[in-house]
Amino acid sequence: MADSAVKSMLKRVQTKRGAAVFFCFGWQELLTIPRLVFAMPDKVRCAHILVKTQTEAKAVQDRLAKGEAFTAIAKQVSLCPSGKKGGDLGKFGRGQMVKEFETAAFKLQKGEVSEPVKTQFGYHIIKRLD
Repeated sequence: MADSAVKSMLKRVQTKRGAAVFFCFGWQELLTIPRLVFAMPDKVRCAHILVKTQTEAKAVQDRLAKGEAFTAIAKQVSLCPSGKKGGDLGKFGRGQMVKEFETAAFKLQKGEVSEPVKTQFGYHIIKRLD
């Protein structure tokens, strides 16, 4: 099937929460029964804790596993200026963060915390807030 034919079968719908939702209208359904293909948010709100080494990142994970508050740890150890705000980065869209960070952030569910993510800045522990 040609790319133009596939594109003509997809319809983008903007939702109230800003997520782009694509519906695929299958040939057999004669364009009458939409099937959800995928939905991905355009923006996410995350907090993070930035440390220099993998060992420090592991120590942060251990503190979180013991029930210590993410915001408290961020205020104490994060190398990013956002640490003063508990690591809160606010909302950001695709293409605004370095690729490794973006990929991890957009995979998280609300409230979920990532494994350490290595970037050119160090190691990030990311928490999805919204």
